[in-house]
Amino acid sequence: MVKNRRNESRLNRLGGSPVRTCIGCRERFAQDELVRLNLRDGKVVIVAKPGASVGRSIYLCPREKCFDAMARTGKLAFSRSKHNRIVVRLEETKLYILKNRFLSFIKTRNANSVS
Repeated sequence: MVKNRRNESRLNRLGGSPVRTCIGCRERFAQDELVRLNLRDGKVVIVAKPGASVGRSIYLCPREKCFDAMARTGKLAFSRSKHNRIVVRLEETKLYILKNRFLSFIKTRNANSVS
């Protein structure tokens, strides 16, 4: 069990997995329930395997409405702190491609978890 509040905010009390916030709905979930988007060489990529990528990441619920909420801003902010931040502006074409990959990833992940 986590003893202090600082660690409690980062770890899920049930099992000790990290807790992350969805940038679409701002709700908190265990990290393995969310879809991880990573910034790699200036491009936004979906990380399929946990621990497969290091660096700046943001997380989304596996729901289309959360992706749409994120996409409305037209930009993604990857930050380690409020002073160290990288903002990626997404054009409509890139958003369309990213959304298709996101939805495809969710379908694949759901199919694998059912079987």
